[in-house]
Amino acid sequence: MRLFFLASILLLFSCHRSLTTTTSGEANPVNEPKQEDYGKVELTKTPVLAGQQPVLEGIVLDEQKMPFAFATVVILQNGVTIFGYTTDEDGHFTFKNLGPGEYLIEVRSIGYETIRKTFIMTAHNNIHVRCQFYAHQDVELKPVIYLYPEKNCQVNVTLNYQGTLQHTYPKYPEGGWQVVAQPDGTLYDTNGQEYYALFWEGKPNKRSVIENGFIIPGDETSGFSRRKTCPAWA
Repeated sequence: MRLFFLASILLLFSCHRSLTTTTSGEANPVNEPKQEDYGKVELTKTPVLAGQQPVLEGIVLDEQKMPFAFATVVILQNGVTIFGYTTDEDGHFTFKNLGPGEYLIEVRSIGYETIRKTFIMTAHNNIHVRCQFYAHQDVELKPVIYLYPEKNCQVNVTLNYQGTLQHTYPKYPEGGWQVVAQPDGTLYDTNGQEYYALFWEGKPNKRSVIENGFIIPGDETSGFSRRKTCPAWA
């Protein structure tokens, strides 16, 4: 059984020239110090076939070594988040177009220790990742924000959070995220970069006490998430 805390924010709204969405609390600046490797991670390499590009792919498992769906996987370089992904229903993720260099992979989900692992990408090897979550006693807040306007419009999303923002994707600027949102949920920043959602992770000033939640079998996580985030898709 898995203790599951829903942390997705789904916003459906009529569009004006600009819209500000605010969460409660007060936000401190994002602090992204150099992180050390942490958690149970196994890396293996295989040669890249002729004419193909190297790929980073992997699977996320829970404490019972079952596939972990909808975990957040991000790739950082020099402390800056450059790619983000959510594991599929079978716990898999894939990243392409990673140039040669040193990176940090982070795997996160509410109620579990964040997994971190440094790796070096080359043009000659694919990297296969196998990581396993373990429960975290101090739950950090890690919502994903989805925007679904009635028509294309510019949206300003600001966070007022009672704690310290540790990681954001895309990087949270002063004054909040400025994105163009489309009715299908696709988001574009001011540089034209495409995103499917906005993500932030924070450590609260006071320890969170979870009084309500859901206990569901691990193999029902996918259907439960769809029913809670968008009943029409269930």
